[in-house]
Amino acid sequence: MIRSTLLCRGLLRLKLPAAALALGAIVSLAPAIELARAYAEENDVLRIRIGSDVISFDPHRPSTIENTSVAVHVYDGLFGYDLTDMSIEPRLAESHSVSEDGLVYTIKLREGVMFHGGYGEMTAHDVKFSFERVMDPEAPSPWAKEFDGMTIDVEDDHTVVLTLARPNANFLHSLSSRNQALILSRKAIEEMGEDWITNPIGTGAYEFSAWRPGDRVVLAANDDYFRGRPAIDRLELVLIPEETSAEIALLNREIDVFFALQGPEIIERLEANAEINVSQRPALISCHLVLNTTVPPLDNVLVRRAMAHAVNRESLVENFFRGTKVLTSTPLTPEYVEYTDDVPQYPYDPDKARELLAEAGFADGFDFRYITVALSPYDQFPVVVSDDLSRVGIRVDLTVMERATYGAARASGTLPSATTCPSNSPNPDTLLRALVHSDGFPPGVNTARYAGADALLDAARAKQDPDKRSKLYHEAQRQIMADVPTIPLYADRLFTATHSGVEGVMTSAAFWVDAYGATVNR
Repeated sequence: MIRSTLLCRGLLRLKLPAAALALGAIVSLAPAIELARAYAEENDVLRIRIGSDVISFDPHRPSTIENTSVAVHVYDGLFGYDLTDMSIEPRLAESHSVSEDGLVYTIKLREGVMFHGGYGEMTAHDVKFSFERVMDPEAPSPWAKEFDGMTIDVEDDHTVVLTLARPNANFLHSLSSRNQALILSRKAIEEMGEDWITNPIGTGAYEFSAWRPGDRVVLAANDDYFRGRPAIDRLELVLIPEETSAEIALLNREIDVFFALQGPEIIERLEANAEINVSQRPALISCHLVLNTTVPPLDNVLVRRAMAHAVNRESLVENFFRGTKVLTSTPLTPEYVEYTDDVPQYPYDPDKARELLAEAGFADGFDFRYITVALSPYDQFPVVVSDDLSRVGIRVDLTVMERATYGAARASGTLPSATTCPSNSPNPDTLLRALVHSDGFPPGVNTARYAGADALLDAARAKQDPDKRSKLYHEAQRQIMADVPTIPLYADRLFTATHSGVEGVMTSAAFWVDAYGATVNR
């Protein structure tokens, strides 16, 4: 039964140093089981299902929705998003001002914000340390380009001055992201060294408590949180990869939040259950078949256009996903104000696909290696896409990689293709720069190695006028879809199910879950 699985998996790794973890150190089974049983009986514990294991507690390094759902509870940024409408609001910043030329941001920090674990007050020195860590040329973050050319000066303990190399109308979004913008404790990292990686220290609403790889992450309420102590004493992010198992766990109230459910059948069953609340919201996420434009024959635009015509995206959305996703014509989703469908279109047309393949010199088709990740539904819908491609003569070798292996392979920059569904902010620059700008070249997520819209995206970033900026994003989308470095398969929707005793759980349109304002009653 699911209950016994959740209770008996229980070797919670209680802040072991990295060296001990490497040697396979374990803690006693009996206390872990007793701890798990105690958790199950408390109403001040909220258990959130995650579908894949956390791979890092370092927010500045490659991120997944699971990593992010931990990071947003443990860390804060200077700014953040109000998840009701994804507008920017101050967090660690108390106020800010911008120079007339748009290059200098002077930020006043909140006083008295304390790091977890007795690591002292958060100051401008920690902000400088964190941002320079992202920009470190010896070990850069994949999001280092968000701060490209920026200099950081500490005016005093609670004032930091950020000077940009060029105007960036989207810069507040760069300071609101849950990736590069989260603030770390310089003292904690300097004192703990590598052990910090498995004992993260932030200023967030919850402190890291324990991690059991392959099982769960446990977070404890921060009594001194500057926005007010959360009502829930303890969060558990519980790994249940298989969605049917997660459904049973929710029905048995062994978990409280089924986050980011994907299966249409499961969504339908849970929506029909009076004891379960299913919420949904449009997401700022589009899912793509990415084509490496430097690898033959994908370096031929006619081949890429042929592949776009070969994929029956309408059927994928309506039949495979049963309408739980929506169509998009570009890498942006229709939720973005800057979205346009006035772009080259690729309706399902196998005859047109064969015609373009013949024109490109591939009348007999070609061999194509399609790479995807072992995570539902990303290991499932590529089977449907592969079948579409095979119908026009493209011989598909579908390769499914485990999550960490897949991430490393993409970072190497050598894959011919990839499945990608990057989570994003409400800023179109974040998605487009990561997916189809040279700033996102591996180890970033631009597996297509496409740079054809760089000039337009750079010009849009520099425009202060929102209408002019929007027009440039429209032009960029037209250029991208003429070149087809990715085939946008669908725009996502975020479904979250809770039992009737849960209130106040928030989800982000960028695909993370936030339990800061949550309560639970079993």
